[in-house]
Amino acid sequence: MNKKTVSLSTAIMLMLLVAVIAVIVTTLTTAERFNRRLGNLNDLENKYARLKEVADIVDKYYVGEFEEKTAVDYALAGYVEGLGDRWSGYYTAEQTKMINDRSANSYFGIGATVGATESGEYEIVSVDKNSGAHKAGLAIKDIITA
Repeated sequence: MNKKTVSLSTAIMLMLLVAVIAVIVTTLTTAERFNRRLGNLNDLENKYARLKEVADIVDKYYVGEFEEKTAVDYALAGYVEGLGDRWSGYYTAEQTKMINDRSANSYFGIGATVGATESGEYEIVSVDKNSGAHKAGLAIKDIITA
């Protein structure tokens, strides 16, 4: 059996060389990902430059106070509305929670469902048992007058 030995200094040099190569490959890969993301960010900035321009004008010239989150929500809703797809919509976090609660049969309110009659009046369509509406005496077919 023929054994080959490697000196300790040669082994250390090989390990250092492997470590340096690993660092270089990692750095290049990370830089490439960063550049791709930066490119995407620049594309997004160019794509939404008009929106930023309007926001800057509003910030500079609008007299009065407004809730920026509400303005952004309306902008996002308008963006989705602009798709022209009746099945697409934008909902705020609060609206989404309300929709999800309804889907899970978790409702909030007085415990009555209201519908419109053919004459345009509002009437009680259903009353949940043991609800506030039930305890107050509301009944199906009651007309809401005020």
